[in-house]
Amino acid sequence: MTVKVRVDLADLYIGKEMEVKYTRQIICPHCRGSGADDPSHVKTCTKCNGQGMTIETRMLGPGFQQQF
Repeated sequence: MTVKVRVDLADLYIGKEMEVKYTRQIICPHCRGSGADDPSHVKTCTKCNGQGMTIETRMLGPGFQQQF
């Protein structure tokens, strides 16, 4: 993790210590990021089967295909 802190050169020279506070996002221990009130309410996505992404092939024009 990188945190930018503005300090004076004199403070660096004498080795001054300071407390740094930062904010970060964490996964909710209650729902584990699903937003469900109860673990039994969590369902696996039928489109991606719980993988979080899908691969689709689309025709861009005659003879041209691209995967998304």
